[in-house]
Amino acid sequence: MIDWECGVLERIAAGDRSALVDLHDRLGQQVRHRVQRITDDVLATELITIGVFAKVWNAPAEFAPNGLRCSLLLLADRQAAGWTADAPRSASAL
Repeated sequence: MIDWECGVLERIAAGDRSALVDLHDRLGQQVRHRVQRITDDVLATELITIGVFAKVWNAPAEFAPNGLRCSLLLLADRQAAGWTADAPRSASAL
């Protein structure tokens, strides 16, 4: 997997859009599932998942190829937890 992760990050860094598609195809469901479990909100899940992959596209050098999956899931966890902490609470939840 490390060779694949290194290759996909190199391709993303070179601006290869199909590499982002490949990354999403391989890890998108795991990221989405993780975010959904934390937020329990469909819209937040989609927005956070998009944000995670946008971060890779915009800053591929910030991700280590030997831990790309873990890095994406950690980023997803942090963003979902941040959303959950900032989400408005309904009056019934108080």
